[in-house]
This record gives sequence, structure tokens and C-alpha cells, in this order.
Amino acid sequence: FVHSINGKKVTPHFIKLNYPFRISRFNRRLRKRSIELQVWCSGRIIKYTPNFLEDNYGCAVGRGNSAWGFIIRSAKAIDNNLISMPLFALYGYDTNFPKNQDNPLLIQIPNYYGQDPLDWVESNIIRPILKLWTETIINTGLILELHGQNTVILINDDGKTEIIGRDADVY
Repeated sequence: FVHSINGKKVTPHFIKLNYPFRISRFNRRLRKRSIELQVWCSGRIIKYTPNFLEDNYGCAVGRGNSAWGFIIRSAKAIDNNLISMPLFALYGYDTNFPKNQDNPLLIQIPNYYGQDPLDWVESNIIRPILKLWTETIINTGLILELHGQNTVILINDDGKTEIIGRDADVY
């Protein structure tokens, strides 16, 4: 994070950058029209739920269809006292152990808190994701893409979770 600019404190944020090359099936070209629409969609979403990392600002460089840019995304919904990770990280293994000697975090976390992994996943991941997704559709008409990269899970010291969405590329 950038903590200050010219001595002034800066609100925690992320930067979503234009990347005009293919990564797996996708490329991420942030064109001016896309940036404008994502910031607009994000503004609608954040009016109805605090569980979203708002795309606050965007900037495009250049002219016409070749203009490209970036988006500034708020990190204010993430409490520094909580463990936070993108949802896809729950499938990860500890790199210090061979896979056959270690479970993914999706199993380790519920076990650490003395909970059944299936029950924990249902109550702490699936139901909150469905709630955020359906409430956003009902209130805004926008369909969030809450896949493993666009969904952030926050975990407190008691194992309680909160689900945060991000990325308003949802037209």
C-alpha cells in the first residue's frame, strides 16, 4: 500500500491495471468506456452493501478506442485485524509440506476452530456469497461475478467470516 503522498495520509487502496496480454483465457484491457462503467456500477453497488471494495476512481490515457488506464479500488472494507485472502487461496497448500502430508486451507481453517469443514464452508462461505449476490441483484440489477478471485474472505480470531466482493466489471 501507498501510505502517504507528499506527507498526507492516503486511504488504503488497490490499483487494477490495464494488462493487454492474455492470462489464461482472459486479457484485461481497461479502456475508457470500461473504466467509466465499472466506477458507475461500483457506485451503485456500494450504496446497498458495505461488503464490496468500491472502484472509486479511474483514469484513461490516450484517445479514442486505444485509450487505456487503471482503476483505484478502496481497501477500506478490509479490517487489518482480520485475516483476509481471496477465496481461491483456500485451495492452497502450505509450501513447506508435501501435498500428501497437508490439507488445503479449506480443511485446515475449520479444523483449527473445531468445526466440521462441510458445515463451515456452507455457513461461512456459500450462504454469505449467495446472500451478497442475491441482495446485489435485487437492489441494483447488477450481477456480481463472485468467483475465487473477486471474492475476499475475512476471518476473525473466533473463526467467524465475512465475505467481501470486488470488481465491478459486471454490466
